[in-house]
Amino acid sequence: MVGKLWVVVVLLGGLVSGVVLSDLATLPDQGRPYFFRGVPYFNPDPTIRLHVVLTTVEVALLLSLV
Repeated sequence: MVGKLWVVVVLLGGLVSGVVLSDLATLPDQGRPYFFRGVPYFNPDPTIRLHVVLTTVEVALLLSLV
C-alpha cells in the first residue's frame, strides 16, 4: 500500500514541479523572479513546455528509485 501511495506522490510532485519549471523557463527575464533569472530561456512553444514537464516527471521517478 505504501509503494502505491509513493508512486502517486512522486508523480504529483514531478508534475507540479515540471509545470512550475516550464512556466519559469518560458518567461522572459523581466517577468521572472530574481532567483530564477539565470535559468535559460526556452521557446514558449507548447511542445517544449510539455517536454519540460515530462522530463521533470521522469527525473522525479528516477530519483524515487534511489
